[in-house]
Amino acid sequence: MTNDEFQNPTEIRMTNSKWAHYFGRELCSFGIRKLFRHSSFVIRPWPAVFVAGALAGCVTDNPSEGPSSSSIAYPVTRKTNVVDDYSGVKVADPYRWLEDDNSPETKAWVEGQNKITFGYLQQIPELPDIKARLTKLWNYERYGVPFKEGGRYFFTKNDGLQNQSVLYTATSLAASPQVLLDPNRLSADGTVALASYAISADGNLLAYALSTAGSDWREWRVRDVRTGVDRLVSV
Repeated sequence: MTNDEFQNPTEIRMTNSKWAHYFGRELCSFGIRKLFRHSSFVIRPWPAVFVAGALAGCVTDNPSEGPSSSSIAYPVTRKTNVVDDYSGVKVADPYRWLEDDNSPETKAWVEGQNKITFGYLQQIPELPDIKARLTKLWNYERYGVPFKEGGRYFFTKNDGLQNQSVLYTATSLAASPQVLLDPNRLSADGTVALASYAISADGNLLAYALSTAGSDWREWRVRDVRTGVDRLVSV
C-alpha cells in the first residue's frame, strides 16, 4: 500500500508506528552496537518515527515473559564535586571523569554497563530468530558507485556479510579488479574502520583515514595504488 492509498494522516501515523515498533524490536534484540560498530557503515536517513520505534521496540510486549529489570544491579557511577563558573552562573558537572575514555576507571565502568546490557539482551527469546532473519536479509552481494581518476576505475564491493565494503581498482573496464584496501583486515577484532578516503587526480595515490573503536580521531595514511603499499609520510 502506498501513501496515496491511505485515507487520512492518522491512518499513516498508525501504520508507521506499527512497523516502527516491529522494526525497533528486531534492531534492539539483534544488538545495536554490532550494527553500528563501524563509522563507515552507510546509514540512510530514517523517519523520526522509526528512531522512536527502535527505542520503544526494546520493550517486550509481554514483560512477564522477558528478563526482569527490577533485578538488575547497575554499576555505581561515581559523582564528583566539579563545578564550572560561567560569568557567575555555576554549572555542576559531576560526571566529567567519564569524558576520559582512556582512563582505567572509565573503561571499567563501560565494561560493567556492557555486561548488564548484553546480558539482558541475550535473554530475549526472539533474539536467535531475529538474528537469523537479519543475517539472511543482509547476505547479498552489493556494489558502491564506481568512479574514475587518472585513467583508473575505483569502486567498493561487499560480498554480503562483510562488516565493511572492500575498495577495488581496475586499469580498464575489461581488466580484472584488484583489491586496493580491505578495511576488514585492519584489525583482528574489527574495531578499526575506514572513515574516509580520497584518490589523487592522477589515480596513483590513495589517502585514507582510519577510526579506532568509533573514535572521532582520524589517522591518515597514503597508499601507492600501483603497488598497494603504504608510503611513509612525514608530518
